Amino acid sequence: MAWCLRFFLFLRVHKLSILALLLGASGCVYFSNFGSNQYDANPLTIQTISLFNQKVSPAAPAPSLNGDWIFRRKRLSKISMEIARAKPDILFLQQVMRKNDNPYENDILILKENLQANYQVFLRLFDDHQDTLETEYMGILVSPSLITQTTGEESDKDSTSANLRPLIFSQTVSFAGAPILLINVSLPHESIFDNVTYEIFHEKLKETMSRFSCPNRVIIAGFFPGAQFLTDYKKMLTKLHLKESHLGLCKSQESCFTKSLRNEIFLRTHNGEKEELSDLILVSQSTLIESSFRVFDQAEDAGAYFRRLGFSKVFSSRRFGWQSTLRLPKCGQNLD
Repeated sequence: MAWCLRFFLFLRVHKLSILALLLGASGCVYFSNFGSNQYDANPLTIQTISLFNQKVSPAAPAPSLNGDWIFRRKRLSKISMEIARAKPDILFLQQVMRKNDNPYENDILILKENLQANYQVFLRLFDDHQDTLETEYMGILVSPSLITQTTGEESDKDSTSANLRPLIFSQTVSFAGAPILLINVSLPHESIFDNVTYEIFHEKLKETMSRFSCPNRVIIAGFFPGAQFLTDYKKMLTKLHLKESHLGLCKSQESCFTKSLRNEIFLRTHNGEKEELSDLILVSQSTLIESSFRVFDQAEDAGAYFRRLGFSKVFSSRRFGWQSTLRLPKCGQNLD
């Protein structure tokens, strides 16, 4: 037992507190009960995925995908089946669409066709597309099987152009008797070139988190273009005591790209964008990460309609998504 304790202290010093590693590699029964008073007893599974608004550069090859709900429905059906298999507790969605003149062309309704769980849905207006009579939202879906109570949290949309400022959407939920702050992120693509955008984003996150009573119970997920290359993003993580859920768990750089040329939709529409891991899940430094990996990355053979559009495979979206299973520290526990 003494060597188990020494091994545990070594891991804590080096912040290698990955529950799966401890249980699977150490063989110490001691670890299976460690922290039961410091962390939630049950883990949460989190997913983030952009549903792709199908608004692409005019330079993209014809035919256009803009406003094509046959193309969209097929992708959404595939996404909903993947969600149904994974059964995430919390789902962060970007580029959620609804057709203004057709109540049946609605991403949330289409997704729910294959979902057994009656997810609670929170939406925030993101953009209005007059050319196709579509409205775009950000969304957070919460499973009622684990989340016992929800309370509204201020949603934040800049009054200035979304091309100039980042946008976040926050919602507070309750789990294991303590609140969790959920923050959905969709930064403009231009952020990839701009440390200033991440400085502004840092301030908005700091302000939102400062109003929350349990700063160690925060889950932030969504689209972070260029984050891996920008110094201000890394500074933001340090100052806000956050970490990336995938840290140390990616087998290779390519296996973690959510913008990937292996994805035929991204390949056709990238217009010079580089491959990168841009869809992230961030948590407090004291959160235990059990697993973290890329999802929504499997394709199936295309039918006649997709082949007419020039695709040989059906991919779920323009970017792959991300999934993490984690255990949150109890409110007020400073375990860093």
